Amino acid sequence: MKKTMKKIIAFVLTVTTMSICSVFADTTAQPETGETAATQNSTAYTGEAVTPDIALQDAGVTLVNGTDYDLEYQNNIEVGTATIIVKFKGNYEGERSVNFEIVARTLSNQDVSFASIDTQMYTGEAITPEPEIMYNGVTLEKDKDYTLSYADNVNVGTASINVTFMGNYTGSATTTFEIARTTLSSENVSFTEIAGQTYTGKAITPEPTITYNGVTLEKDKDYTLSYADNVNVGTASINVTFMGNYTGTAATTFAIKAKAVTEANITISTIADQVYTGKEIKPEPTVTDVTR
Repeated sequence: MKKTMKKIIAFVLTVTTMSICSVFADTTAQPETGETAATQNSTAYTGEAVTPDIALQDAGVTLVNGTDYDLEYQNNIEVGTATIIVKFKGNYEGERSVNFEIVARTLSNQDVSFASIDTQMYTGEAITPEPEIMYNGVTLEKDKDYTLSYADNVNVGTASINVTFMGNYTGSATTTFEIARTTLSSENVSFTEIAGQTYTGKAITPEPTITYNGVTLEKDKDYTLSYADNVNVGTASINVTFMGNYTGTAATTFAIKAKAVTEANITISTIADQVYTGKEIKPEPTVTDVTR
């Protein structure tokens, strides 16, 4: 005659790295001497079905899985409350269930691996590459398993990616990537046209507006200027050396044109009377540019 489970049957759920203790109880029965209820425990998410074994005893006799009962599991993969259903058979009949918790697995840099991130070129804006993150051979999914935030990811240097795990995982990890200087040249920057300059007798140093990708660059932050052939009439050169978040060089030119002579800017000294010599007389007046 089958034995109906009408009394407390103590059992232990065990998995590889932890143990879960609980009891089945008939709501109308009272615990027998020596029978106590234990607290329910939890196990960490693994990405696979969690199927803890149980130990069942009846009056000190251990029941046998497959002979005295079968086990079924529900909701035993994802984080949350999982259920073990015990279906008695053979000399026993009836069905009981018990819950256990699957909790988020804590991950850190010691647990996950990051795919290498290529060096990024400076753009003037926040750079946000998305690394591939793997745990236990499985590629994790952004916005399901983790979120990303960034630091120091605009200017040249080492930028950080901060990973906050979520869903079936908890914890955080960090990786980095490099932002390198963007190489500029006359082919990828534009200069405003420099109007022709009038000869002054001194070095002429106009400052052109330089733009890259629609952004106006800043002198002494993004570049320095040097000049050549910029005193006398002709074509002068402006040489640009990029710096800071940029590297490379570029050049442009401007024209220096002759200065128009007027009575206001040029004076000629008075020539004293000359004594007849019988030869051609060639006095040399002093010509002065009063603006220099």
